[in-house]
This record gives sequence, structure tokens and C-alpha cells, in this order.
Amino acid sequence: MELSAENQSQELLNDPNALQIESLNIKGVNIALVSCDHQPEKMPKVDPWQAIEGEIQKASLVFVEYFPYELESTVYNNPIWGKLAKAAGNAKGIDQFFNRVGELAVKHEKEIAVADIANGPKYSIYHTGLRAIPGPLLMSVAPDKFGSFLGVCGLVYGNGMNMQEFLRIGAFDLKRKDFERFIIDMEDARRLLTAKGIRQEAERRVEGSQLTYIAPRAHVSRVKWYLEHPDDIVSNTKAKAYSLAVGLPRSTRIYKNSKMFHSWQLVSDIPTKV
Repeated sequence: MELSAENQSQELLNDPNALQIESLNIKGVNIALVSCDHQPEKMPKVDPWQAIEGEIQKASLVFVEYFPYELESTVYNNPIWGKLAKAAGNAKGIDQFFNRVGELAVKHEKEIAVADIANGPKYSIYHTGLRAIPGPLLMSVAPDKFGSFLGVCGLVYGNGMNMQEFLRIGAFDLKRKDFERFIIDMEDARRLLTAKGIRQEAERRVEGSQLTYIAPRAHVSRVKWYLEHPDDIVSNTKAKAYSLAVGLPRSTRIYKNSKMFHSWQLVSDIPTKV
């Protein structure tokens, strides 16, 4: 079931977490952007699954924020904190939501794609380090007044990002803010590199096909902006800086469900060009 723009606007007024479906066109390939939060308390009041299934059915490839099958081998299998990570994922509804997306992909014989870089412990290290380390580092390498000033700025910036994420405001609100263009943060890296992966895949596809991306609206609104502004100098400069984060999966991983083995198989791992 495809909602009209008027119906979507009315639903958003009644429910800020309502399902939202937007479309872009990249070189004749339609990009369906499906906004739906996976957290149980933030799921739309109106059941979104019929509409989500419709977009999956039309797609030649389905991009997701997380893919539980991938997480099993990159996060959940860790003997020390894998169980904690899995419990946190279950609490946030990640596995339940995206496993259902996977089931619908199997039903309609669609492949699943993941371009997100947040699929392992190294991402968490970069995420924490980028917010906590720059301030003290600047103070230690330049222990003068200017170094101290830069260090304080670094601390304020990092704490400000943490506060925004905790309160879900600013760069973590549902709608993208203009100041985010100049933010350097691993959450921004996730969104920017995901958009790069989606655009790159669109350029590989035949005209008339559709790619579908399913994620919470806070991600979708930023990914959409990056898709709409591929030549933005600041964004492209940030992408090159983010690509220096060694050990993160800067690629589009494409999975196909095997009828023979009744499981997902990695069929492509395409590096994302920045």
C-alpha cells in the first residue's frame, strides 16, 4: 500500500514516528527512502508492514541500516561482550525489526545490502575516541594558552555531541539541521558513507530499477540530503577524512538467501569510492 503525500503529512501530524516513504531518482533509478524506527516504543501507531512490504516487493535491492545475519559474525559472536551487544540489540528492536525485513526479502526473492560502517567493535572505538580524545590531546601537545583554548573547544564539542545524542536533538533529531554540514562525527560518517554506497549502487543498476533503503527517520533524512548533494565540497572532504578510519567496512555488502542452504550468503562486497 503506497501512501499519498497528503496522507503521509496527516499521519506525521498525528504521529511523529509515522511511517514515511520518500523517493529520489538517480540516473533513472528510483531510490525509495523508508523511514521507520526499529525501537518498539517508537514504532508507528499505524502498522507499517504492508507499506514496507510493498517497497521491498518493488525493489531490485534492499538496503538496511543493520542486518542481523551480518551482526552475528561481526558483533554477537564476541565471547566477551557479544551477549551484551545482542541483548542491547534486542532491547532496541534491531533484530526483531530487520529480521522481519529479511523475511520479506526472502518471500519476494530480494537481495539485502548493507553500507553502514557501524557493524563491529572498531566503530565503537572510533565513535568514543572522536568525541573524547581530541580535547585532552590538543592540551597535551600544545600546553600554551592557544592549545588550552583548542582543547577546551574540543571537550565542549565532544560533550555537545554526546548531549545531542542522549537527548535526541540537533544532529540526532528527526529532521536534519543546516549546521550538520560542518559536523565531524562517526554518526555523520555512517550517514554519509551509506549515501555514497547507495548512490554508487544506483549508478551500477539499469534504468528503471528501484533501490529501497529502510532505516529510522533520523538516519534517512541525512542520507537523503547527502544523496541530493553529491557534489558538496564539504561533504566530499569529510568522506575522505572518514575513509582514513582503518578497519571499518567501507563497502556495500550484498547478501542473497540460498534456497539450498536456507541461509544468507555474502555474494558481493563492493568498496565505496570516496
